[in-house]
Amino acid sequence: MLQKLTISSSSFLLPKHPAWDLLSNKYNIDYKYIGNFSGALLSKSDDQILVNILFFSDFYDENLLNDFNPDKVNNPIIDLIKKKAEVSKQPLIFALSSWSSFNIVSSVFKKPLAEKIYLDFISRLSSLQKTYSNIYFFNLDYVFANLGFSKIFDRRNWYLANCRVSDIGLEEIAKSLNSVLERIYLPSKKLIVLDCDNTLWGGIIGEDGIKSINLGEDGIGKAFLDFQKTLKGLFNSGILLTICSKNNEKDVMNVFENHKFMQIKKEDITNFKINWKEKSENIVKISKELNLGLDSFVYWDDNPFERQKVSKALPQVLTITPSDKVENWPDQLRTLNCFGKFNATDLDKKKTYQYKVRSQFVKGKEKATEELSYLKSIKLKAKKIDLNSSTLSRMVQMTQKTNQFNLRSKRYSKKDIENIGKNKKNIIFLTDLKDIFGNHGPVGLIIGKCLNKKTIFIDTFLISCRVFGRYLESWMLREIKITAKRKGYKEIYGEYIQTEKNVISKEVLKQHNFKKIDKKKSDKIFKDLKITGELYASSINNIKFPKAKLYD
Repeated sequence: MLQKLTISSSSFLLPKHPAWDLLSNKYNIDYKYIGNFSGALLSKSDDQILVNILFFSDFYDENLLNDFNPDKVNNPIIDLIKKKAEVSKQPLIFALSSWSSFNIVSSVFKKPLAEKIYLDFISRLSSLQKTYSNIYFFNLDYVFANLGFSKIFDRRNWYLANCRVSDIGLEEIAKSLNSVLERIYLPSKKLIVLDCDNTLWGGIIGEDGIKSINLGEDGIGKAFLDFQKTLKGLFNSGILLTICSKNNEKDVMNVFENHKFMQIKKEDITNFKINWKEKSENIVKISKELNLGLDSFVYWDDNPFERQKVSKALPQVLTITPSDKVENWPDQLRTLNCFGKFNATDLDKKKTYQYKVRSQFVKGKEKATEELSYLKSIKLKAKKIDLNSSTLSRMVQMTQKTNQFNLRSKRYSKKDIENIGKNKKNIIFLTDLKDIFGNHGPVGLIIGKCLNKKTIFIDTFLISCRVFGRYLESWMLREIKITAKRKGYKEIYGEYIQTEKNVISKEVLKQHNFKKIDKKKSDKIFKDLKITGELYASSINNIKFPKAKLYD
């Protein structure tokens, strides 16, 4: 069944136009709010993605512009958006255009005020976006400018059909929306594997030497420079950069450490694999060391032979075919929809370092002769952090993105978490982790819901994959036991709902002395919970924590 998509707009946008076919093949589209965007925002329905296409010329009369002010134009719209965002769990997408019919003379007198109204709206919408993670917006003017406004806007369509844009304009809007929706809904890639020679720089370092490779501020070297700058932007948004190169390690490191135009630094790389082994073999090793699925990998290599081998051996990896022209690479990389990072948090930006630490941890563990001794040596320290205004966003993010160690894989909005927290009988906390490798930050989440005076239910139990192998789950269960006992609970229940990715969490309840309950019995006892997975139970006193002492 196709997901529902409602398109609203401040102008009429020809719902039956073939330009919309790009989206109608993927979504069940409702056009009933075309020309009536406020109706869509006022609608109580919340079972569809809502797209709002706003032309600011629809909100004021250009001939009476001096009578307008930002508050008069923007406050009513912003208030509608805020009210919708507070109750909606679905994405609210806003495509904005400031286009007007000002000529060069009239713009001297009137355009500054029009721009003030538009920029004020963007500022207010940006503030909302920081509060509500389901708000997305993009500037249509940037899209239109690539083709030229004369091709985008069509007076004939305006006077005949109340549609501000041309056939080409409709196509550009549809393509832009498709790109945004792919960013939101396609599985997000987390890591890019990079070749070196003729990829990060032009030429072959082992033959040409550091002084002769193409990387600099002129010629084709500038294209490689801009490609690296684009990679740096991905790195700064939380995308991991790794190196997989058939090369001499000493030569490659010389470039990273000593070439003055290198934008990607040695410390930016999460994992290096520089040797003469098959690249597919090295990529698998990177996957294991970082505990990331191959389906979260992107591979970029100039060599078609190497790309073909990797693609055949590892079909889960997204292998990119770069443009034949290096000068196109920065734009090609920039427009890849697989890196779904619209609202990167500070924690996202820190992940590159945290995964690098993960790699160091795994290598140390593999070399150790005795696991528990090694874990004691890294001085594990965990801390409980309760729900508050500063932890709320991280809690929401973890429910949305954590897949591997996630007992029930329930996804929650900011409003959902706030409502859970209002009931003081519930238990909700993040877990912060430190060891000799550094502060990993909040990496675990527990939500326990009160069922009755004596029973607490583990609604959410999840841990970030980058700290696997440290038995943090044992410490977290011990912590919920302590908290539950203090609140007077006698029993604790948990449920495992299997997904494609969370098999690793399947045994955690059994390992801590929870007993599986028969499905028929669970249906009878917990009708209100709508149990769909495997239900487990334990008395508070019977829970065991075999590895929690590692944290003492």
